[in-house]
Amino acid sequence: RQLSLERRGDPHLARAAKAFARLEHVSIARPHFLAMSLDTVANPEVAAHRKAGMPVVAWTARTPEQAEAARPHCDNIIFEGFRA
Repeated sequence: RQLSLERRGDPHLARAAKAFARLEHVSIARPHFLAMSLDTVANPEVAAHRKAGMPVVAWTARTPEQAEAARPHCDNIIFEGFRA
């Protein structure tokens, strides 16, 4: 299952975007895993879902340093441009 949100300037989506950022949709959608960008993978809501057993994937690491910074917060990492 996948949920995604495009926010391309639509002011009506501002509330939905905030709810998505707080991961309020997870309990309704029941996804099999969370795929989080590198800048959101370390947030407390993600940590709570991970602690409860939800696998977390971080994307997209483009340097080994980015991958290492994300590693404590996720179960796997999508990367490009370097050998893991």
